[in-house]
Amino acid sequence: MYGELMQIETLVERVAELKEANRRLQTLNAELVSDLKEAQKGYRVADMGWGAECSRLHHENERLRKENEAYKDMFTRMRNLVEEVGV
Repeated sequence: MYGELMQIETLVERVAELKEANRRLQTLNAELVSDLKEAQKGYRVADMGWGAECSRLHHENERLRKENEAYKDMFTRMRNLVEEVGV
């Protein structure tokens, strides 16, 4: 009988230890979930930043392309004028 009571007491203590360990794990899990949510927010913000930068670079590229075409046209006209004057 005494041996059975000791086993029960040991099991009760072990259950208490496991409950405490489980509580700590749940706390850590909640912290990890919170950290993951924050990381996802940061990722979305960074992704939006890259999207804005890509858009800005696209517009800059278009502006430079138009500028380049304008310079080509200007140099073509200048070459044609030089050829006319030289004739």
